[in-house]
Amino acid sequence: MLIIDMMHCILEGLVHYHCHHVLCLDASALKLNAKGFRYAFEWPWMPYDHKTIGTELRLNDKHILTVAKIQQTLCLALAGSNAIMLDRMWTCLNNQSAQGALKYVVHSLELTMSLSNIDQLISSLYKNHFVALLLDWRLKQPLSSDAYIINTGTPETLTHI
Repeated sequence: MLIIDMMHCILEGLVHYHCHHVLCLDASALKLNAKGFRYAFEWPWMPYDHKTIGTELRLNDKHILTVAKIQQTLCLALAGSNAIMLDRMWTCLNNQSAQGALKYVVHSLELTMSLSNIDQLISSLYKNHFVALLLDWRLKQPLSSDAYIINTGTPETLTHI
């Protein structure tokens, strides 16, 4: 039993972690959402927790899922193959019926509520205050996954390894 447990520890634990997280051989460059759009980056989003949130940011139960959808939409690529257009991202964010969810995401990113520091084009085109703040933040992040994800899963790299 001792030998078998050691084998499982190494093959399913250490090697798995090393290949996926250290060498980045997890094909993360090919991650697509349900609509076929590519993700550009990953962000350490603050999950919604009604216990730690002030009363001004509390959401109804039906709007909590909207927070995750907004966060996923903001991580989509804006350039390159399988990218979403900025207008379509605006539509996805603006169609979210819960303004509270948008306000929570703005708060979780610690963005200022003032529109004075954002791009004039964004503030003039997108009238929803929270959407304008989020789109301005999004344009400051990597636009495509090629700029963010190291392409380590190529046949040449695997041959070298």
